Amino acid sequence: MRQGKRFRFSASASPTLFAFYPGFGLASRIRHSLSPSISWNYSPAANVPEAYARALVAPGQPLQLRSDATQSLSVGLSQTFEAKAKTRPGDTVSVDARKFRVLSINTSPLTYDFEQAKKPGRTGWVTDAISNSFLSDLLPQFTLNLTHDLWRGDVGTDTAKFAPFLSNVSASFAISSNTLRSIGSIFGLGGQHRERPGRGDEVPTSYVVDPGRRNRPTSFYNTGQVPFSGAGRGFSANFNYSLSRTREIPGITHQADQQSLGFSTNFSPTPFWSLSWSSQYNITGGKFESQVVRLERELHDWRAGFNFVRNANGNFAFYFSIYLMALPELKFDYNQTTFEP
Repeated sequence: MRQGKRFRFSASASPTLFAFYPGFGLASRIRHSLSPSISWNYSPAANVPEAYARALVAPGQPLQLRSDATQSLSVGLSQTFEAKAKTRPGDTVSVDARKFRVLSINTSPLTYDFEQAKKPGRTGWVTDAISNSFLSDLLPQFTLNLTHDLWRGDVGTDTAKFAPFLSNVSASFAISSNTLRSIGSIFGLGGQHRERPGRGDEVPTSYVVDPGRRNRPTSFYNTGQVPFSGAGRGFSANFNYSLSRTREIPGITHQADQQSLGFSTNFSPTPFWSLSWSSQYNITGGKFESQVVRLERELHDWRAGFNFVRNANGNFAFYFSIYLMALPELKFDYNQTTFEP
């Protein structure tokens, strides 16, 4: 069996438009770039050979002897607001002017099918949800995503009503000892930064381990724990938030909104100690679903680690391991797992 041929035509365009606005505060000028993405696709109707249709049809389903024509138009949008920081006094050519992204917004495409709109009881709308993502250099490593359900009812039917509804929110943010320094550098604040020795650089020379041994891989450690990463790390923390909502439908039990907050941090309180903590908090249920605490200690030629892990089902486990950095195969592991009744 073989299928007949069907042509497909398509065209796309992605122009970019610019607008300039006067600056304010620490910005001397702002540029707005608008980049719509337009895509058109068309396929004429085509007949399907009966033998081919019978070979593919499922039991109890009617034969599909014709493929309807399709003609769709998709439009997406991307826009960015960029700023140029004010120059230093005496700089007439703006050589040292810094440029940074104030806000970037990306909108997912909307699709409309012209051929579908010709059918009785149907409309041309194909996209049931739209999402927007936001980024900014003013908040390094910050992302925000919003998703809206566009229709009350089945998309593409004449009974569906246009009623945007926020269905999902996700955001993430990271902060470290360099976050404020990075933000200040955008505006030229703080001058030239001189690296200060971290706690990891203040280790007494008699206890310093050869770098090759300190960074030896730990792939042998296959007990499910997070591999050792070494002490002397600067402070860092990561946050992520998610919200999930469903639209209320008459006659159907409405599901409650679901919210959760994730958190992880790691730092070195002393040159030889390293601490990591990660957790997942269920805002809807008002409880912590998981906890992972990890302590690491450098003991000259040895490295020891202790892990506490608690899962969402209530089970928790303790892990302890110590190994020789020059010979990782020489190690001692101990773990204990407790199950909730």
